[in-house]
Amino acid sequence: YIIFVKGYERLNEIDGIKAKKDKKLVKVDLTASYAQNTMWFISTNLAFRLVLPDNTELEPIKYTGKDAFTEGGIQSGGKASGAIIFEAPVEAKDLKLKCDFTVQNQGKAIIPLKAKEQPVV
Repeated sequence: YIIFVKGYERLNEIDGIKAKKDKKLVKVDLTASYAQNTMWFISTNLAFRLVLPDNTELEPIKYTGKDAFTEGGIQSGGKASGAIIFEAPVEAKDLKLKCDFTVQNQGKAIIPLKAKEQPVV
């Protein structure tokens, strides 16, 4: 996989979803695509988690975009772009995005998030 994180924003409301008290919505904009050898589209899965400084992992509350980030991540298709929305404590800093790859062998990537326009390969 190549993951390109365009950046993230902390917001109080996105697409009609409002952050709960003491929380912020974290919107991570990214694109992801498969490498050239894509024999395993159907069984391939890419799941995302937001990692807090204490190593707590948060599941997404919503995926947006085209080609789409499904609930499990990217499935069957070569590329997806859009945003993944998490709800995190207001004070949480130094956020990271964790990507779990399951193709034939498993892998993980931990991507430190920076605000806006950070390419990561």
